[in-house]
Amino acid sequence: MPEKYAPRFDWLLDQGHSWINLSAAGIFGDTLLVIVELPTYKNTVPRNLVSVNFSGPRILNEKVIWDISEFVRIIE
Repeated sequence: MPEKYAPRFDWLLDQGHSWINLSAAGIFGDTLLVIVELPTYKNTVPRNLVSVNFSGPRILNEKVIWDISEFVRIIE
């Protein structure tokens, strides 16, 4: 449900970061795991100039690997 993430994404755009990386790491159970990377330094970039970079899951032997259950462990 990407629409549930929209307010958070708007907030990130308003933080002034020069870039935001969004990586669809893969599927864990029935959930798409998306990694959000931000610069560690402070910026004051207007939201319309933020570079938003997208990437997807790993590719092994020309096959897209969506199942990441062997790489992820949830600890409560």
